[in-house]
Parts: sequence; C-alpha cells; structure tokens
Amino acid sequence: MKKEKQKVEQDLVLPLDFDWNDSLNKREKSELTEQIIPEKDEANELSEKILESKKTEAEISVAQIPEETSIKEPQAEHLHEITNENLDKELQEEQNSLNQFEKETTESENSISEEEEIVEESQLSEQIIKSMNESNDNLYLDFERLVLDNILEVDEFLSKILTEQVDSEQSLKLIQKAYKSYQLAQELNFDLISELIKVYWLSLVAIRDNKLKPNKEISELIRSTLIILVSLLKQRDVDLEPFIQKHNQLKEKLKFLNYEV
Repeated sequence: MKKEKQKVEQDLVLPLDFDWNDSLNKREKSELTEQIIPEKDEANELSEKILESKKTEAEISVAQIPEETSIKEPQAEHLHEITNENLDKELQEEQNSLNQFEKETTESENSISEEEEIVEESQLSEQIIKSMNESNDNLYLDFERLVLDNILEVDEFLSKILTEQVDSEQSLKLIQKAYKSYQLAQELNFDLISELIKVYWLSLVAIRDNKLKPNKEISELIRSTLIILVSLLKQRDVDLEPFIQKHNQLKEKLKFLNYEV
C-alpha cells in the first residue's frame, strides 16, 4: 500500500529539468498551433476593426472642421470689425480732445493777447497823461517865466514913462510880449490870469495910442493889476482887496475908451 502511494506522488511531481517541447509530440503541437492561429486572426480582425472605427471617427472629425471654421470665421470677421470700430472711435475721441485742446489754447492765447493789448494801451495812456502832465508842468513854468519877465519890464516902463520919453519901439515890444502871455494863458485855460493880462496889455495899447495918459494914477492902477497877477502865479497869501478895487477902476477906464475887457 505504501509503495503504490509513493508511486502516485512521483507521477505528479515533474522533474526540475522537464522539457515542454520534448514532452509534446508533433500531433499535439500541431493541434495547439491550429488553436492559437485562429485566436491571432480574431485578434487581428478586432484590431483592424478598431483601427477602422478610429479612422472613421478621425475622418468625421476632419470633415466637421471646415464647418466649425466656417461658423467661426464670421465671428472672427465681426470681432475684427468691432476692433476697427473701437479703434476708429478712440482715434476720433483723441482727435476731438486734441481739437478741443488747440481751441482752448488758441482762446487762451487770444485772451492773453487781448489782455496784453489792454495793458499796453493802459500803459500808453498813462505815459501820454504823464507826458502831458510833464509837458503842462514845463509849459506852465515857461508861461510863468514869460509873464513875470513881462511884468518886470512893464514896471520898469511905468517908472520911465513918468520921467522921460519912451520910444515907440520899446513900447511895441512890451505890447507884443503882453499879448503873447495873454494867448498862452488862454491856451492853458487860465481864465482869471488871462483876464488880468488882457487888462494891462490893453492899457499899454491905450498909452501907445495916446488915449490913456501915463501919469502916476494910471501907473498905480496898472501896477495893482500886476500885483494881483504875481500873487496868483506865486500862490501868495496876500490881502488883494485894495488892489482889486484899483484893477476894476482901470477896467472901467478902458471900457470908457471902447476897449473890450
């Protein structure tokens, strides 16, 4: 019994150097090969079907690409148009801003130019007024000098005329200077001064014409007019009342002789 059991176990255990090829006979190999080859053919057919399916899917995808492109192309064109419109709009806004800036700059320059012209005109006016004032000051000084010189000469003339004969040429020069002073006083709008000068100027004319006798009384009347005139020119605080009375007396005499005073 033990021997049989040991024999069975030995039949179940393969030796370590068991050779598969040697253990199979030719017929078994042929049958095994015939079984494996159909399986390979089936696998190849399956692989080919898979490849065919993938190829078809790829062709379908490729065929669909132009349609998608044709759908997207108008969108791209529309996007391009929008981009151009936005760019044109931005450029137009920039141009408008630039035009507005140039307009404001021009208006500002014009305003500055007008202000400068006003300032220049104002400065010119001030210069003219200043020049006129200076001219008037100078003219007044010249006028004052002319009148005072003439008054001194008339005073000397009145002193001489009482003691000696005065030639007509000297009398004429005094009359001309007195008349020139009178005209200048009128130009300067010195009404009171021009009136006083006119009185002693016409008195000299009346003496020359022998209508007014040169005596002490007439000399005092003429000198009263000269004193009033000097006081006004020099702006002296003097009681002129007695001299004014004599001045009025002289005027009445000249009016009586038909002289316009």
